[in-house]
Amino acid sequence: MKNFRLFALVMLTLVLFTTSAVTSVFAISSGFVNFNDPFVTINRIEVNDQVADEFSPIYLEREQDVIVEVYFTGNPYGKCRSGNNNKCYDVKVDAEINGYEYGDIRDVEGPFEVEPGVQYRKVLRFKLPEDMPASDDLTLNVDIKDDDDLVIIRYPVRIQEIRHRLNIFDAIFNPTNNVQAGQPLFANIRLENLGDNTESSVKVTVAIPALGLQTSEYVDRLSTLESDDRDDDEDVNDAATSNDLMLMIPQTVNEGDYNVLVTLEYNRGRTLEQKTYKMHIKGAQPVIQIKDLKATTTVSVDSQAQVVEKGNGAVFKFSVGNLGQQATSYTFELVGVSDWANTRVEPLNLVVQPNSVSDAYVYVAPKENVKGIKTFTVKVMSGTSLVAEKNLSLEVKEAKGADLKTVFTWIFIVLLVILAILVVVVLAKKLASKEEKGIEGQTYY
Repeated sequence: MKNFRLFALVMLTLVLFTTSAVTSVFAISSGFVNFNDPFVTINRIEVNDQVADEFSPIYLEREQDVIVEVYFTGNPYGKCRSGNNNKCYDVKVDAEINGYEYGDIRDVEGPFEVEPGVQYRKVLRFKLPEDMPASDDLTLNVDIKDDDDLVIIRYPVRIQEIRHRLNIFDAIFNPTNNVQAGQPLFANIRLENLGDNTESSVKVTVAIPALGLQTSEYVDRLSTLESDDRDDDEDVNDAATSNDLMLMIPQTVNEGDYNVLVTLEYNRGRTLEQKTYKMHIKGAQPVIQIKDLKATTTVSVDSQAQVVEKGNGAVFKFSVGNLGQQATSYTFELVGVSDWANTRVEPLNLVVQPNSVSDAYVYVAPKENVKGIKTFTVKVMSGTSLVAEKNLSLEVKEAKGADLKTVFTWIFIVLLVILAILVVVVLAKKLASKEEKGIEGQTYY
């Protein structure tokens, strides 16, 4: 008797395991497993127009839209009834893929009423995340349930990475949320490889299309999580951060919110990934020309007279102060300098905000063979209005190095002459000495 009970227990366990593992369909009624009388019969499940089978996993890719169609019939011999006293009144269908760490991948349809002998089709939709666990079999669970009963069916699905897929994980901007016009904006882009292939020569571009600004750099190589290269080379990673990418914001930009477009170009230029960020630019206010600019503008120069050696240039620093209530634009005109020097002004257009001071630099490079004192005038203009003018002078002297070189040259020549004279004197003395010895040594017979 004891052996019979043990045998029955083993057989019951095998039956339960086989039914659950092979058919993957079972019903629970009031907390107890009920295989004989579920309140609905599941006819078939279709996933993206493929009929699900418990022995053949359905192929799905990351980021794919998944459509699960559930076909079932109300059991004519179960608890469902037609009419007002139908116990199958609040029925729901639930489809879910297990195995995602960061949330639920599921959809629910209902509540709805199920009547005996009636066929139903319910459609559930969800999207697979970009970082879904891949290269392995996961389980699709489909539940049909009401307040008391539950029918479950399970099917395997195979999740695979997209062949080529990079992701812009993050963008770090400095300054973070807003930048002043005339200042640089720096960006570091964090990218990761979520695809099935190792990617090389990835072009990272940061741009502000509305301003025509763009800068780029390359990331050499991005491996995958499953790549064999990760075992052979410790420096191979599936993620990387770009170097500083700089965009110089022009001074004349109007204040507002601008789109910053980050683009990844890879797979030999055939694949693009883009993401847009918002950046607020504190631009210059619209410049308003006022009648009496001299009363609201101060102009000073660091030096009105400079001395340079021949071959060098001079820099005159102008500080312009705006005492008005509006931003003002200034330009600089040089008079009386074009025939003897080359010049440039930085910046060409100086925008000074209200109650602030900005600097401009006038570069003067005398032409070759120019020497002595030269004078010229710098006019500070706002539009067509003269704000201030400064008379400046520049003295060009011979380079000290050139005079010293000339002195050394003459000294060298004199030394050569003296050396030549000494050589002649020494040779003459030697010849005279030989002649005297020859005369003293003669003998007469």
